[in-house]
Amino acid sequence: MKILMKFFKTKLLVAVKNIILFASFGYFLYFINGNASEFSRLKNFNILIILLIIFLKYTGFHFLSLMNLYVLKNIDVNLNKLTSLSLTSKNALGNLSLPLKLGAGYKFYYLNKNYSFKSAQYFFLWTFISFINLFPIIVIAFIIYAYSEQLNFLLALLAIFALLVPLFLSVKLTTSWSFLEKFGALKSFKYFSSSNIKLQIYHVLFYFTESITIFIIFNNLDTSISYFSAFAYIVLSIAINLVNITPGNIGVKEGLIILLSSIHGISYEIVIIASIIERLFSFIVLFGIEFVLNKKFKIST
Repeated sequence: MKILMKFFKTKLLVAVKNIILFASFGYFLYFINGNASEFSRLKNFNILIILLIIFLKYTGFHFLSLMNLYVLKNIDVNLNKLTSLSLTSKNALGNLSLPLKLGAGYKFYYLNKNYSFKSAQYFFLWTFISFINLFPIIVIAFIIYAYSEQLNFLLALLAIFALLVPLFLSVKLTTSWSFLEKFGALKSFKYFSSSNIKLQIYHVLFYFTESITIFIIFNNLDTSISYFSAFAYIVLSIAINLVNITPGNIGVKEGLIILLSSIHGISYEIVIIASIIERLFSFIVLFGIEFVLNKKFKIST
């Protein structure tokens, strides 16, 4: 009976995923057909802007690979920077083209094959770090918002303090849970450590490069969009992508971001066009990274 239930759940999940995927592609085609004039704004993307976006996308993936490098060091897996970049690019390519974060499956396979890799420790540590790293990003987003809206300094300071308290409480409480003893890396995690500070820096730099990239894309589609809107868009995008249902979360990501337009204030037309452009640049950069690593550095993970 349990096997039968599992079978039907799997079939249902695949069916839902396919419905969302095909409905999203159908809507994208309908949108393109009905909003052809909107795509005329693409002429604003000259060669210098295209090269700048490619550079920023590569820089973002580079910071992401450095984060991966330091998380793995916490569980005694020491990669060199090029190997980490290769694994990160394959992981990102897999997640863009496959559903349910199957890109991570290849990374786990490689690490299990070549290292004494503890997948449970890595999964919980990465999830935990991704969660606590959201707090500094939210604080930065609030500072940007407070500055752009010229909010009262004292109220802004109190709000930032209110945001930071849950962060330190969550670190203190979770690392004291006894069941985490089997996840040694998480149990011994220290927020104020050289390793975590480097992780925090790379994480913040990753968000900044991604937000600048999307701001440039937005600005060439609609000059009235602020940098705060771009930053809020990226924070929402990355939070939504923690659960990857369709390849690249096509449809799911756009739908949720459109529903949350009250946070970022960007029209659904710009969200869809920017999403298409951003995905295209991600594919170009990731394939470029793989080509250079395989051909020039002979790195094939």
